[in-house]
Order: sequence, then structure tokens, then C-alpha cells
Amino acid sequence: MFERSFALDLGEAITRRLLVGFALVAVGAGVIFTAPR
Repeated sequence: MFERSFALDLGEAITRRLLVGFALVAVGAGVIFTAPR
């Protein structure tokens, strides 16, 4: 039970980091593509 909950918490933490990283990359790409050249 403990190992299972720990794995779920770890997976949730990794998922949140991936979502945050993807959001930052998307925002950065949007800024670069929309920046005047």
C-alpha cells in the first residue's frame, strides 16, 4: 500500500513537472514565433 501510494505521488509529481515544462516551452515558442523580426 505504501509503495503504491509513493509511486502514485511520484508519477503525479513527474506529470506536473512535464506539464509545467511543456507550458513553458509552448509559451517560449509562442513568444519567439510572434516576436517581430
